[in-house]
Amino acid sequence: MNLNFLNKKTSPNKGKKGKNGSNLSGSIAGTMFIFMLITAVYLAVSDNAPVMSEIPISDLAKSVSMGEVKKILVEGEKLTITYQNDEIKKSKKETGSALSQTLFNYGVTKEALAKTEIEIKDESGFVFVIFNILPFLLPIVFILLFFWYISRQVRGAGMQALSFGQSKARITDPNDKNNRVTFKDVAGCKEAKEELKEIVDFLKSPKKFLDIGARIPKGVILTGAPGTGKCVTGDTLLHTSKGLVAIEDVPKYFSVNGDNTVDGLGIVTLDAKTGLLKSSLASHWYHLGEQETLSMVTDSGLTIEGTPEHPVIALDKDTGHFIFKRLIDISQDEWLVVGSNTQIFGSYTKILSPDVAYFLGILTGDGCLTVKDRIIFSTADPEILTHMQKVAKTTFNSEFSKNSSRPYDYELKNVEAKARILSWGLKETYARHKEIPEWVRFAPKEYVCQFLQGLFDTDGCVEKSGSVTFSSSSKILVDQVQVMLLNLGIVVRSYERRKKYNNQLQSYIVIYGDFVEKFQEQIGFRVERKKVRLSAVCVRQKNTNINLIPLQGVLVHKVWKEAVMSTNRTLNREFYSQSLYKNTVRYISGERTPSQNGMNSFINGILGLSPNLVRMPEIAHLKNLSSGKFFFTKISEIKKSRAVVYDLTVPVTHNFLANGFINHNTLLARAVAGEAGVPFFHLSGSEFVEMFVGVGASRVRDLFKMAKKSAPAIIFVDEIDAIGRTRGGGFGGGNDEREQTLNQILVEMDGFEPNDKVIVMAATNRPDVLDPALIRPGRFDRKVMLDLPDRADREEILQIHAGKKPLAEDINLKLIAERTPGFSGADLYSLMNEGAILAARENRKKVFQFDLIRAIEKVMLGPERKSHLLSKKEKEITAYHEAGHALVASVLPYADPVHKVSIIARGNAGGYTLKLPLEERRLQSKKEFIDDIAMSLGGYVAEQMIFGDVTTGPSSDLQVATNLARAMVTRFGMSDVIGPIALVGAGGRPQYGEMVEKEFSETVSTKVDAEVSRIVSDGLKSAEKVLTENRKAFDAIAHKLIEVETLEQEEYEKILTAHGILLKKKEIIAPTETQI
Repeated sequence: MNLNFLNKKTSPNKGKKGKNGSNLSGSIAGTMFIFMLITAVYLAVSDNAPVMSEIPISDLAKSVSMGEVKKILVEGEKLTITYQNDEIKKSKKETGSALSQTLFNYGVTKEALAKTEIEIKDESGFVFVIFNILPFLLPIVFILLFFWYISRQVRGAGMQALSFGQSKARITDPNDKNNRVTFKDVAGCKEAKEELKEIVDFLKSPKKFLDIGARIPKGVILTGAPGTGKCVTGDTLLHTSKGLVAIEDVPKYFSVNGDNTVDGLGIVTLDAKTGLLKSSLASHWYHLGEQETLSMVTDSGLTIEGTPEHPVIALDKDTGHFIFKRLIDISQDEWLVVGSNTQIFGSYTKILSPDVAYFLGILTGDGCLTVKDRIIFSTADPEILTHMQKVAKTTFNSEFSKNSSRPYDYELKNVEAKARILSWGLKETYARHKEIPEWVRFAPKEYVCQFLQGLFDTDGCVEKSGSVTFSSSSKILVDQVQVMLLNLGIVVRSYERRKKYNNQLQSYIVIYGDFVEKFQEQIGFRVERKKVRLSAVCVRQKNTNINLIPLQGVLVHKVWKEAVMSTNRTLNREFYSQSLYKNTVRYISGERTPSQNGMNSFINGILGLSPNLVRMPEIAHLKNLSSGKFFFTKISEIKKSRAVVYDLTVPVTHNFLANGFINHNTLLARAVAGEAGVPFFHLSGSEFVEMFVGVGASRVRDLFKMAKKSAPAIIFVDEIDAIGRTRGGGFGGGNDEREQTLNQILVEMDGFEPNDKVIVMAATNRPDVLDPALIRPGRFDRKVMLDLPDRADREEILQIHAGKKPLAEDINLKLIAERTPGFSGADLYSLMNEGAILAARENRKKVFQFDLIRAIEKVMLGPERKSHLLSKKEKEITAYHEAGHALVASVLPYADPVHKVSIIARGNAGGYTLKLPLEERRLQSKKEFIDDIAMSLGGYVAEQMIFGDVTTGPSSDLQVATNLARAMVTRFGMSDVIGPIALVGAGGRPQYGEMVEKEFSETVSTKVDAEVSRIVSDGLKSAEKVLTENRKAFDAIAHKLIEVETLEQEEYEKILTAHGILLKKKEIIAPTETQI
């Protein structure tokens, strides 16, 4: 279903057929027929085998021991098991081992095995041969057919495929109010928007610039975050490829890089062309700080909170179609669209089995973990008690004992058991803070359903009205359960109400109508009394008017008119007395809103009247709405607030499912087009590239041709580094397909005339790899960049991340901000999160300054390697090595001051010296480089001076010193011998990531090597002089490190002061004024 099909115009060439068109249609039809025939044969053969569930060999062994297995059929490694109740399952035995021996190893006795019939069948025969050959034969057949089809479509001397050369650009019409985006839709990015407003002026009023000889810019490069316009709050839940994750926790479970790109984040998105929900990958994750927000609460209890500009999908009041609307433009009683029945689950969990998941459900509902290492739960149901005892016995080798003072309480005191339960994600917390354990949210469907069954067995019930309810004092738990049920296709209503006896808020979930039956199918009860009541209410006739499909009167009317006009059926009095006509009239007039069942009945009735309407776009739209994949809920409350917000970028579809709602992903480049009121052509760089030569260049020509026809217009190429990398680095020299595509882009941009009024915008996170010809003036005239946060910004970001964390009184976020120069927003989030993890791991209820200090080191250097034990000699060498670094940095005037010294291994380092600047700086002087080189060599000199030998420890230090010295000579012009010449830059010919051609002679190369060697030698001499002249301080630092292993800044500076070394202060090392 195309969400914008009502806006489509019929092509003027529609219906015209010629010779070529006829041949093309016949070729396509013939190819499709063969494909379908082969597929049908393959499916017919593969479907002969019945679908059977597969069990591990350990489960088979248990079943044999219990006498549940009637027969085992052995075919090679495959086992077909027939149970006493005639149920059939599959399994596999161990390779190279007899089945009987395998079963004996799993504890099956000879007596138990003798009661089971075992049949061995040779793998032979025609069917076996076909099944083994077909998977290899079919792909070959398909490939041959594919190339045959392509060869039929190729025409002309250019040998270009008819369709491959066409641009795949997605076009946004400036008159389409539903999809138009302006700067108001983009939060933040103030400097970027100011830069881009100039582009908007060019497009809106080009004449005033041309009249004074100014040239309209041809291109704009966006570097940095490309999607920071709209955002949602951190507790918004995403169904990801790993399971249910809050958007603020994405960096905790997925790899978020410094440029905000995220690896492996699979999410649910809406395909606008088909109208179907599908899985896709997000490319970026953003933390956008605290902002003004609007919270939308619906009558079903679902909530979405985001910035006022944040767009979600709603139903258009006039057409009944999906439209994106900003939260600020949504009013009460409007209908929002919710994605349902997505069936997205994790694939891995630490939880041992579904039975243990049920166990956790019981503990979450009516149990707890105490600080005294007790596991407690309450129940009056024998089924629950039996199951809990069984899991405790098999998993922890312990049993619950009955509480003497409380008749329905049972407890288990076992430190190891509590530790394992904590590792599964169940928290030691109060009832109002309970939530679904982490490893349940990441688990496969069976585990999730068993956990939910445990929850409903404790706190759920079947009401007399036929509904199923669940209650908890934890709103977080109820919200998570609601989203999980929505993922299973079970729509519920949630609400809050105060309890009479303590006036505390209690959260409730209610399941009505058809969804009660879905609940029985997917989850159900294990407690017998609840199971019986659920079965009884499911037998009754249910209220189907729960899942309503509103605002479809216009489309229903249109479909009805087409059906009545095209039907061959006689429309007599009997027809008009039937329910189809009566309900249709009510739907059109608005007297009644169709339910999902009602809409399906309407569609079936219409197709019964006029089967040829099956291809009608409106029918496809209504079918999609009634498919059970969407639920429609009305806004009941709108509240203003402030919160920390986050965002994702999703290529191609630009939307993602969160809290059930479909959220839009706005691009800054698209906002420029919307602000200027011009067409917007959007394409990803990777979409230009195909396996066929010339396709990319052809697509470029087609894209620019379309844009020039629509001028003024904007072309936006996302991820331009996919095709815009420096040429000459590929296997094909200068003639590979990627470079031909880039060449065509350069030609097209050079072909612009000043009055073309077409601007190319491009986005990349790797501006350093772009071809110089692409970014020179006259092509991409503007660069819009976003910097990392400065110290004040970092402090604000830390305050936001600290908002929901219990902080101790000694927390000083200003100090943490000073210690984190160069950290991005994602780094700071990770820092605060790591600090909280450290506090929780040590069983503290608050986060202390010490936790954050350690978290900085973990983010920067990696985790401590406590298992890396040093011998006495290695410890002494490491202590003197780090003391050498620290002392040289403290004595030399232009090196940064030392904040911490440690000989505890982190990452790949045996020890480390942490130094940070007194103030942030954008420039670095020659004197600072020289002192940094000496500081890097301090460990090498220390080892030579004290032990008369050198270890492998300084290897990375030598690399740092050499690289700095070479950069001084070749990049920054800081060599007196070479002079102010930059020998390394954007030129040269990179191949496989290396510069294969130097831009200077062998004579100059020799001088460069000599200069690098001299600078490093001077650094060695400088470090040796410092350590020799301050030998007592050197020994004191090393001995203290051997004693305590770690020196913080205060303790370290006491040693310096005691030996007469002046501490560095800001005014002492303030940089001199430099004209730039």
